[in-house]
Amino acid sequence: MVMGFCSTTFLFLVLSTVFSPTSVSSSPTRLSYSDHCASIVPESTPTRPEFTTSRFTGFSAGYFTGGTAILDQNSSSYSSEFSQSLRFRTRSLHATETKGVYKVEALLILSSDGTYYYGEGLDRRRSSFPRLEGFWSESSGELCMMGVGSVSSHGGKLHLSAVLKLSNVKNSSYITDLVTGTLESLGSSDDSSSFDPISIFFIPVMNYKYSLSSSSTGCAASETPSLSTNSMNSICSLLFSEQFELEYPHNCDPSRNCSPFGGNIGYLPQFISIRDVHCSEDEDKLHVIVKFQNNRYDYYRTFNPSTILIAEGSWDGEKTRLCLVACRILTDGDSPADARIGDCSIGLSLTFPEILSIRNRSSVVGEIWSSKTVNDTGFFSKIVFRSLRNRIPGIPGQRYEYTEIQRAGKLLLKKKPAEKKGETYPNGYPSDMQYDMSVRSSRHQMGWAYLQLITLGDKFNDPYVQHLNSLEESSVAVAIERKTMNVSYRISLTLNPDVKFGDIIPDSSNFSGVQTTVEISAEGIYDAKTGFLCMVGCRKLSSSHQTYSSDSMDCEILVNLQFPPLNSKNRIDINGSMESTREKSDTLYFEHLDLSAYSSYGARQSIWRMDFEVIMVLISHTLSCVFVGLQIFYVKKHSNVLPSVSLLMLVVLTVGKIRASFPQINKCYYSCE
Repeated sequence: MVMGFCSTTFLFLVLSTVFSPTSVSSSPTRLSYSDHCASIVPESTPTRPEFTTSRFTGFSAGYFTGGTAILDQNSSSYSSEFSQSLRFRTRSLHATETKGVYKVEALLILSSDGTYYYGEGLDRRRSSFPRLEGFWSESSGELCMMGVGSVSSHGGKLHLSAVLKLSNVKNSSYITDLVTGTLESLGSSDDSSSFDPISIFFIPVMNYKYSLSSSSTGCAASETPSLSTNSMNSICSLLFSEQFELEYPHNCDPSRNCSPFGGNIGYLPQFISIRDVHCSEDEDKLHVIVKFQNNRYDYYRTFNPSTILIAEGSWDGEKTRLCLVACRILTDGDSPADARIGDCSIGLSLTFPEILSIRNRSSVVGEIWSSKTVNDTGFFSKIVFRSLRNRIPGIPGQRYEYTEIQRAGKLLLKKKPAEKKGETYPNGYPSDMQYDMSVRSSRHQMGWAYLQLITLGDKFNDPYVQHLNSLEESSVAVAIERKTMNVSYRISLTLNPDVKFGDIIPDSSNFSGVQTTVEISAEGIYDAKTGFLCMVGCRKLSSSHQTYSSDSMDCEILVNLQFPPLNSKNRIDINGSMESTREKSDTLYFEHLDLSAYSSYGARQSIWRMDFEVIMVLISHTLSCVFVGLQIFYVKKHSNVLPSVSLLMLVVLTVGKIRASFPQINKCYYSCE
């Protein structure tokens, strides 16, 4: 998990308890359920475990404010700078003597400021898993639980005692439902373990009922050919934890009508991710949380209600797209207890394009729009979003269409080297054709590049599925018949902070040394006779906020690579270049860049040689054992020839040992040479 650059401090609050029908006890204090919870949900004696999991499945994401004395956190309820979330996990549920009242045991975790909890902190306390216990009334929707626990901070561990009170905990839930409540300290006011009341809310998922999924407006049919599916589960698995890049129209105002949140969050989100995907088992529907992010790595930050949408929807087979209705979390005050879900005037759609190309590499494309009119409060212009991954596994039927091959072919004729007899080059094996490469200009090191093979011929190079054999066989067949093959790549450039690249100008305020990432889509022709690859590249133009149109891409980029021969005795580096075909006066022009990397197939040949050496040693030692055994049996019958046989066998064993060492001697000779 890439979290090294993140400098936020991780803080965890874990509450646990050991509770009996009459009291809750712990080492620091003794808690009485009747004193704090009896007026909310009367205590009742448990009778049997409740195995119907749909009765109380807990909640999805949650949010809290307060408790600054123990969390040392900004308490602003909807701050975009801080993110405070909590998780509630049901451990067990028991029916009681009172009808409709259940005893609940649960885990409650509070985390703050970008914490991704499931890491070292949780592992350290696995033996003392947090626990809250109390009672839930199904009819009133009230839940009251008590427990003791601890908070981890720089100063060590602080023991706490608290009572959790929740309202609107129903047996079934809808998209507009919220569970609200408080977490209150039971410590004395002068105790260091005492904390201010914490206001919280959860998004319930218990026995979810779909109410808006059929009312989506504006979900038009796809304008381009798209794939259909008959399995909602496959869609859910595809969308789970997927990230998308947002593209805003040119005429939107970032301070007012660009995003569903207007200018209230202080920035214009650049990415979204689909979180907490729940699929209906008996209906082809799903409900999700759509999280808006300022950068890709905000995915690991915790739940923040000011930048999410709650959505539900279903697959429309006629329009071949997923249509959803989304709602915002609204608040009339600073406390989550005042929060509510409303403004369900937002629509979303997702489709799976049938054809991918150099200008559209996204396997999933979607739209977000407002059903309000332009003059209504909360209206925003339509937003397009595209999946970051070029190829998402599990979408059958997608194909790649080459559109720049003619240009690449003309450039190949001008630049490819002459064919050399006796030399063989990579024939399409994926690991031979994708590398991490150094990027240099004529003056200094500029950064690094990763070349990822996307397609070879009409086959996708899918790293998640075992397509390597079919890819290699297809590539070899093409290489034998034509000696050239069409290829497409994704080139990820990571540039140093002080590097200018076309319209990307270094930020003088970038004191943290954050590197710039540039994504280039490329396609072209690989000549297997000479090992020369020639491609045309396209990249999106930078902007103060992401916009997209057919003219917002720079496709005047030329990429060349020269692969070394497979049968070379000496290691030869892979060398190449990247250059702009524009005039130097053009604002998108960038200087000539040199690419270089170490070849990997030399290493594969070394592995083969090592395997050969091991086999030779095993054969020699096996024969030695056989010959020694034969000698022993022979001298038992002919004892008079024992001296001669011993000398002859010594010569045979010596020759065998020397033969097994031939590969090592040969390797030593070449290394010395």
